[in-house]
Amino acid sequence: MVQSREDLIRQLCDAWIAAYQRSSSSSHEDPEKFRLHKNGIKFHELNYPEIQIACTSLSKVLLLKGMNTVISLDHQLFWAWAGELFLFSLPRTFSNEERYVQELLETCVLASITSITLSRQTNPLGFNEKFMLKAHLILAYLSLPLLEAILKKVCKAYVDYDGNVIKPFNVQGRGGNLKEYDPHSSSLSQRKCSSLRDLLHLFYKDVSDTDLKSKLDEMRKHLSTLDSTKDPFDLIYEWRNSSLHGHTNFQTIGGTILNLTILILFSQIRSDYERVRDDIWKTVQSDLVTYRSSGVLSPRYYLPFLVAKKLDKLVAEF
Repeated sequence: MVQSREDLIRQLCDAWIAAYQRSSSSSHEDPEKFRLHKNGIKFHELNYPEIQIACTSLSKVLLLKGMNTVISLDHQLFWAWAGELFLFSLPRTFSNEERYVQELLETCVLASITSITLSRQTNPLGFNEKFMLKAHLILAYLSLPLLEAILKKVCKAYVDYDGNVIKPFNVQGRGGNLKEYDPHSSSLSQRKCSSLRDLLHLFYKDVSDTDLKSKLDEMRKHLSTLDSTKDPFDLIYEWRNSSLHGHTNFQTIGGTILNLTILILFSQIRSDYERVRDDIWKTVQSDLVTYRSSGVLSPRYYLPFLVAKKLDKLVAEF
């Protein structure tokens, strides 16, 4: 029986974790042999269920116990592909009024794949070198407001971008009691939602469907391995507050928060994903023809990343 790509992606990521843990003790096994791109997984070929699994599985091999992060070529390829999908697809992911959200996503994607600007032939200015060293700290700071903005976008029936409540809803409070929101309440705290935690609970409870809930549960389960004493959404809320108020920074969390945001955005094009994927891929192929004839790369994400990383095998298979 032929193994599905969904199962293969899960198996490879689980095998990487097991090999990584063994290599940290006594084994000399190389966990890198389990990377997706080394086992025939190409993100531009995946269908909707497969790209969802790639998102959740890559999150498990990104942020590990002890808040250690291991960013691989798999992650950067995935982020570059997501950037293509959400920033260049038609119809557009973001309206004119959401331009600032689009720019925030663009900045996060650029920070996540910032190493594409380096090559052996490049001698960047010290400022650029410093930026690249700090790119994932920048991503950690910007990914949290990006997540909040995307949650407001997808929960627009309940709350607007300013946090004004449009439709009544409730979420479970930290003490277990229900926290009510109502646009007609005399209390400002009930008429306005400014809590990332409550937006996460609103999205999970009232907006996401059964399929997406199962993927969110995978993300929540992984976050619980980082701190089992807190609800995963409470943990994200604490990261947000600590970063916002300058108490501390969690420079390792940016990729994980970006993946959660991408998972939510995927759900918004679920019924149209394969068409969007194919349209974007045709454009990438066209850009490749231009690059091979003129050496000029379009200012996008996926193809420039492949070229910068000298992925000749992948490029040859275009």
